[in-house]
Amino acid sequence: MKKVLKTVHWLYLYTAVVLLIALLVNLVMYLPIPTLSTLTSGDWLSFWGSYPGGAIGCIPAIAALHHSQSEAKRLHEETAEAQRCSVMPMFTVDLTLVPPSSTNEEVELCSECIALNPDGTLTRKTPLSSLQSLTFMFNHRQSHLPYLCCLKNIGLGPVSDFYIIPSTCADPQGPKVPFDPCGIGGGICFALCLPRKTTSIVLLFFSDILGNKYSQSFKLVYTASDDTYRHIPISVPTLVKPE
Repeated sequence: MKKVLKTVHWLYLYTAVVLLIALLVNLVMYLPIPTLSTLTSGDWLSFWGSYPGGAIGCIPAIAALHHSQSEAKRLHEETAEAQRCSVMPMFTVDLTLVPPSSTNEEVELCSECIALNPDGTLTRKTPLSSLQSLTFMFNHRQSHLPYLCCLKNIGLGPVSDFYIIPSTCADPQGPKVPFDPCGIGGGICFALCLPRKTTSIVLLFFSDILGNKYSQSFKLVYTASDDTYRHIPISVPTLVKPE
């Protein structure tokens, strides 16, 4: 439908320009401008017969040029989209609540320990052992829910410029937590302590090998009426438009 409207649009514009030129020529003929004395009515009739004929004859050429340009643009966009989809990364998330009875043997070494505070700030620590990871989670247990968060890239390409933003609202301007690049099938595990009696959201941002930037997110929704928490599954990757 849009293609038909565009075709009609330029055809109307072309017709208007042709008629405008004809009108201007006709108006100029009433001005006292010297012309060749040899010009007769037959010459002017020949001119006006040639002018619309030439104008109409140009329409197929312009239409063919317009169509070829539109097709070239469409093919380029389709090729770029297919290439992007062929290397698009995608993460899954495994969010496991760590019970008080857990031991350091049951908790693997985390790449990062993160505690999201109710005011939106972060408390971070890079553990050197699984015992330090467990200690970090236990120290925040009174005011937070300690989770072991594992992200796995199940997409078709590796990721770079990877970072997350834990927040109590969908604000992508919060503190960023960067992670190392992750290949296909690679995973990242970290301790994530989320504040109690609060809905939390974790935003993921990453780039593919072509430089396209994506975002995903998952939530832990708190319901005050029955004092429960519900994990909202991670969203599908969304292409982030460059600023």
